[in-house]
Amino acid sequence: MRLLRQVGPTCMLYSAAMVLEIDPRILAKILGHDGTEKVNGYHVGIHFQEIQQYALSIGKHFYTVEAAPYQAGPDVPAPVTDFYQKIYGRGIMVNDSHAVAYEYDSVYDPQGRIYPVNEFQVMEAYVLCTNH
Repeated sequence: MRLLRQVGPTCMLYSAAMVLEIDPRILAKILGHDGTEKVNGYHVGIHFQEIQQYALSIGKHFYTVEAAPYQAGPDVPAPVTDFYQKIYGRGIMVNDSHAVAYEYDSVYDPQGRIYPVNEFQVMEAYVLCTNH
């Protein structure tokens, strides 16, 4: 995977571009926007479902794995201990304020760094798959 450095608040766009191996400007054109537009003073951003829709159009898809799933509320965590085994491969990891690409054991952070996957405070991962 090739590290791309984001321009502006476009971490989801650039992370998806790295994972899907497409120029982020072309991906923005396909999606119809780059996520930097503002509504009521807030950046619109790129929603993951927009990325999923594009992936489906090219014969790929993502599945979601939560880092700390809950079965019956926040006091009853699900017994998931193999998060990194479930996401092994290539995809996008997100938390409440940032998205990064990853490939196997490395994070490709669109802010300009490559580092180990366990250093990113992940909430969930979108794992890339090819449709059969």
